Amino acid sequence: MINKSKSGTKRPDLLKGYGQSLVLQGGFLLVFYLVLYTIQHNHSSQFLQNVQLSLSPQSFQLAIQF
Repeated sequence: MINKSKSGTKRPDLLKGYGQSLVLQGGFLLVFYLVLYTIQHNHSSQFLQNVQLSLSPQSFQLAIQF
C-alpha cells in the first residue's frame, strides 16, 4: 500500500497511512509472538512435568497439576 500510494492514485495519504499501520501492526505481532515463544520454550519442561496423560481403549485422561 505504501508503494501504491507513490503512484498517482486518488488518496495517496490514505493508502500510505494504511500501509504504515500494517507494517506497525505486523512488527508488533512479530515481536509479541517471539517473546511468547521464548517464554513458552523456557517453561515447557516445567509444564510437561506436571502433565499426565492416560490412554485406554474407551477413553483418555489429561491431568494437569497446579
